[in-house]
Amino acid sequence: MAGASAETILKEIQSEVQRFTNGAHQSDDITLVVLKVK
Repeated sequence: MAGASAETILKEIQSEVQRFTNGAHQSDDITLVVLKVK
């Protein structure tokens, strides 16, 4: 995933969080920050 865009990485993380929680209700916000350093 090192060559992927920040947006692609973000979407993949969101997808994996949804899969991991199996649709369970979120009791708090989730904040994601993806930084690409060159």
